[in-house]
Amino acid sequence: MKQEKFESILNIAKKMFARYGLRKTSMDELARMARVAKATIYNYFGSKDKVYMEVLRRESDEIVEKLSSSVAGESSPKDKLMAFARAKFHYMRRAVNPEPGSGGDRKTSSCCRGDSKPIF
Repeated sequence: MKQEKFESILNIAKKMFARYGLRKTSMDELARMARVAKATIYNYFGSKDKVYMEVLRRESDEIVEKLSSSVAGESSPKDKLMAFARAKFHYMRRAVNPEPGSGGDRKTSSCCRGDSKPIF
């Protein structure tokens, strides 16, 4: 049960920080959205900054894992570099232009839609 609350708080916090930023995200609203007492969040994390740092740590771990797994499947240095660049740009494109239904509705430029020619 503790782990479920912990994960729920972080998932809600991730969405709130992405939408409102660190400054405008309040612990009161985070607690309300996560359906826990504000004291529970402070008990788990200690401060809003520490919640934010944990969200960032998890995001960076996810990026590193995705990039590493993309590169690991290649053998030559050129192919590894290409795999790294593709994976990084794919992740960046998702971060800037979320999938439909996820709250983002920005249009993707032609350079990011996959219809442009490779540079190598």
